[in-house]
Amino acid sequence: MDTHITKELVEKYLQGNCTPQEKAQVETYIQKGGDLSVFETALEEEWTHTDDQPSADIDTEDSLQKFKAKRQQLDLVSDTTKQAFQFYLHRYKLLWITALFLIIISVLFLGYIKY
Repeated sequence: MDTHITKELVEKYLQGNCTPQEKAQVETYIQKGGDLSVFETALEEEWTHTDDQPSADIDTEDSLQKFKAKRQQLDLVSDTTKQAFQFYLHRYKLLWITALFLIIISVLFLGYIKY
């Protein structure tokens, strides 16, 4: 699966017009902590190209609710990614501290044997 997604794919995803494979690609990209600026760009362009007057055939309240739900979903994925990163950072911090401790003990022991 690609590690990069295009603005066009994001637009299809936000509109709900992508294939199941494309949807999985975008969601995997989000879960792996991909750069979300492409989402911001797509949303800004969609907003810029939107008329000031809402179209009669668009339920603006429903669209707003869908947008809020998608944004909340992206925030949850982002929070989950941050938590996973912090867990692994903490896990490896303990490993580095242990390795440093063993190095110091080894140096002290070798210094003790030498004298």
